[in-house]
Amino acid sequence: MKKFPRMRTKKKKKKKRKKERKKKRKKKKRKMLFHSGLILKMKK
Repeated sequence: MKKFPRMRTKKKKKKKRKKERKKKRKKKKRKMLFHSGLILKMKK
């Protein structure tokens, strides 16, 4: 009985971490697109 609630809390924490990682990846992609756009403008 004691092990079951612990497993549930661990699963909830993992789900929250995955959401945070996805958000960080999206932000990095946006920054990369922004930088590449600035570099293209500078080259022109």
